[in-house]
Amino acid sequence: QFSIYPLKVEEYGDYVYEAVRIVKSFGLDVQIGPTSSVTYGESETIFKAFNEVMKQFEGKIHFVFVITISNACPKP
Repeated sequence: QFSIYPLKVEEYGDYVYEAVRIVKSFGLDVQIGPTSSVTYGESETIFKAFNEVMKQFEGKIHFVFVITISNACPKP
């Protein structure tokens, strides 16, 4: 599960969808919810995807990136 909260921006939606696009570009499915999104996959791939989100946003905006990882959640 992950949430990205862009700070000091008027329109945050574009950044949220960009984060989802980046995660999907690693071949991961993403379920978008009202306050967070969920993805499933191999931990190495997930960490690479989240790292890429960080790289793309660093230096562009201030943000909070909340990540919850569990190996006990059933896959859909």
